[in-house]
Amino acid sequence: ENLPCGACEDLDNTIRIVNLAGHDQTFQTVCVQEQGGVIWSQAHEWLKSLLESKRVMQVKGYLAIDWEEEPKDPVMLKKLSGTKHKREAKRKIAIYGMKGNLEIKELQDEPAHRALEDCELIGKGSVEHGCKLFLLGKGLQHVGLEEGLRSCMVPPNFVPVADLDLDFPEAAALLAEGNSNQVGTKAVSIDLTDEEMPEIALFWVNGFFFAMPAKCPHAKADLSGGQIEDWEPCNLGQATEGQTGLVSIHKEEESQPVELGPTVMCPAHMYVFDLMSGKSVSSEYVTDVFPVWVTGGIAFLGKTPNPRP
Repeated sequence: ENLPCGACEDLDNTIRIVNLAGHDQTFQTVCVQEQGGVIWSQAHEWLKSLLESKRVMQVKGYLAIDWEEEPKDPVMLKKLSGTKHKREAKRKIAIYGMKGNLEIKELQDEPAHRALEDCELIGKGSVEHGCKLFLLGKGLQHVGLEEGLRSCMVPPNFVPVADLDLDFPEAAALLAEGNSNQVGTKAVSIDLTDEEMPEIALFWVNGFFFAMPAKCPHAKADLSGGQIEDWEPCNLGQATEGQTGLVSIHKEEESQPVELGPTVMCPAHMYVFDLMSGKSVSSEYVTDVFPVWVTGGIAFLGKTPNPRP
């Protein structure tokens, strides 16, 4: 009723065209992007599953790859305790795939990865270490696709526990700048929603992340409130181990030195725990340590603790 004179016929023609058999208005393009790199074996399966689904017709973009295969070896997972956030991806690849035919192209032209420069999530310091994909299809859900990409960045059975921007802003700022010389310490206590998981103390020590139960095994004091030390090589007359360069201390009942990694001192009774092993260096107590995986500005926690020494 409100159309100008003569426009009704044009509107009717438009409606007829839109309603032609085979004309489909549901195609859409979605862009997903994340800071960090993927585990390629997982990303490859995810991309294949997308193209085999009814919704995705085409996918293209760039991926930074941190790991070729999912780390399953318990020894490898144990090394993730104290893993420093990588600044350089192992390799970068261009992706182009049509339904039923996923083609993987190695990225030859380095400036081509500059397509990531407009991605605010990746940050100025890590343009070369991010992922950006465009997907064409029907009924695409942006949130679900973002979660799918993030799931390719961590091994199975890891859960997100901390946003670095909120919980470790100093660490997040250094990462965004691409600064590999990170100096600082902080700890937070995290109460997970998983009833099978204990409350966790997450530590950041000079660029490395560690996790253990927040409650001290002695009297349940909160270890996240304890004093953190990072025992580094020094020339102050303290005994050191030649190969490791870690400061050594002696317990009264032992003649052999005890090598120390970063430690936390319980605020209640001064028991000192090694963040790498979970062992107390001043008593017989021992606690679990959990693998930590950091990517995309998020710290993920392995749900299975590392094997105890």
